[in-house]
Amino acid sequence: MPYNVRSRCKGCDHRDIFAIGNWAIHRGVLLCPRCKSIANLKAIDSTCTQCGSVCDDDSLYDYSASVPYFKHYYFRDEPGPACLRCGAADVQLRLDSHFSVIPASLIDDGRGQQYLEKDIFLFNLALVCWELKVPVLPISEWYYLQRGELRYPDKPRPSTPILLDIRSELHAFRVVELPPPELWEPPSHQELCQTYRLLLIGWELEWREEGLPEPGGHRPQMNS
Repeated sequence: MPYNVRSRCKGCDHRDIFAIGNWAIHRGVLLCPRCKSIANLKAIDSTCTQCGSVCDDDSLYDYSASVPYFKHYYFRDEPGPACLRCGAADVQLRLDSHFSVIPASLIDDGRGQQYLEKDIFLFNLALVCWELKVPVLPISEWYYLQRGELRYPDKPRPSTPILLDIRSELHAFRVVELPPPELWEPPSHQELCQTYRLLLIGWELEWREEGLPEPGGHRPQMNS
């Protein structure tokens, strides 16, 4: 699931590397006010992965619309954050590598907590489950997310690399019948409404404005 992302300021050429999607150990992408780097905020102690300073969630950066899947944005694209060093230009973000991690069942520094990285993962998981017509709650529990961690994000936005990775993973799981086959049985319309009520309420407008995938597998074309 996680990716390494490289950043580069178009003005002063300052560069950083950080991870996205590693919600079991990171609270999110951090714009560190102390070391002026783009790093990650650890879930276990809320420290910067670059300088070790303690930071709060107010310094987290929502990367959803600014990290492309290589050259492609699945929905829309936005510029990266302003450079923390020179402040004169936006930072360019690009994927560097995809890597595997220890399952969240074995290491989850943020168990029971709610924070941005987990919100981004859950929102994109819900979109893929909606597209595949599978219930999101049992699937999220298979990812070792507790029901108390499932919430409607303040600003739900699809992330191109996170969404595509979840889709590939669930398609692979479906082929090998993991999780159990009964989870892949198409739910009834009433079950869909009940399952997604808490997750979908409040973003009917975003559904239309962002071009989110409709039930049944329709999805917008990638930008070239």
